[in-house]
Amino acid sequence: MGSPIKTTLKEIVKNPDKYLGKEVEVEGTLTYAGKAPRGPVYTINLPQEEYCVGILKSEDANILCYGLEALSFCDYDQQKVVITGIVIKVHETIALRVLKVEFVR
Repeated sequence: MGSPIKTTLKEIVKNPDKYLGKEVEVEGTLTYAGKAPRGPVYTINLPQEEYCVGILKSEDANILCYGLEALSFCDYDQQKVVITGIVIKVHETIALRVLKVEFVR
């Protein structure tokens, strides 16, 4: 993919179709939400193994993030970060499949 589109959470939430399937870079405060078990009994179209989820918040918008398994949430929970990820839609819910997380400098 090319370089990510720099945008805001508010813009993604307001115009999700504009960003679906595209790589974006957004800034916000990451809150660890926990691990979600996966299996054939669940209906959401996310990976079928255990995965870590979080909520990225910025001003008056927030978005679900998944793919955070490699993070140490002791370090990242409640911290301002820049996330690069792919915007997806799962059962009318907008989410980010996280590719990279960095602390705000």
